[in-house]
Amino acid sequence: MLSVLLIVVLLISALLAIPVSLAFNISKENKFESEFKLGWLFGLVRVQIPTQEKKPEPSDTKKKEKDKVVKRATRKRKGRSAMHLVFNQQFRQRLFKYTSDIWRSIKKEDIEIYVQAGFDDPANTGQLWGFVGPVAGRLAGIQQHSINIQPNFINQVFEFEGKGELRFSPLKIIGISFGLLLSPSMWRAGYQHLTGH
Repeated sequence: MLSVLLIVVLLISALLAIPVSLAFNISKENKFESEFKLGWLFGLVRVQIPTQEKKPEPSDTKKKEKDKVVKRATRKRKGRSAMHLVFNQQFRQRLFKYTSDIWRSIKKEDIEIYVQAGFDDPANTGQLWGFVGPVAGRLAGIQQHSINIQPNFINQVFEFEGKGELRFSPLKIIGISFGLLLSPSMWRAGYQHLTGH
C-alpha cells in the first residue's frame, strides 16, 4: 500500500514538473477582455481557456446608484485593510521575495505590460506605490520586455493591458507558494493585522 502511494506521489510530481506554457492577451479599461492559450507536454497538448463575459443587468437607475454606493464603501474598507498589511514591513519584505522568486522561476517571451492604478484616496495610492514602486522600477529595467506600471493619484482607476508567453514548472510554483504560506513572517503579519497589535 505504501509503495503504491509512493508511486502515485512520484507520478504526480513528475507530471507537475513538466513545463507549462501560457500565452495571454489581456485588456482591462472600460471592459475586461482576455484570451489564454495553455500548452503542456512540450506542445503536444494545447488548450484555449474559455473566458466568461458578464451579462448586462436590467436597467434600474435607483438600484444601480445604490449598488455603486455599497461597492464604493466596500472598496474603501478593503482598501484600508489592504493598506494596513502593505504597511507592515515583514509582510512587504516576504511578499517582495515571493514575487521575485516567482518572477525568476518563469521563462518569459515577448512580454508587454501596461498598468495604471489608483485609489479614490491619494494617501492609499501613495502607500501602495511605496510597495509597488521598487518592483515596478526593477521590472521596467528589463531590456528584453516592455513593462510599465504607473500610479494615478488623481482618479480611482485600474487599467491593464498585457500580452506575451510564460513558461513555468507547476511543481516549482507550488513549492515557492508553500514557502510563502509557511513563512513565520507572513503568519506574524496576519496575526498582527487581525488582532490590531
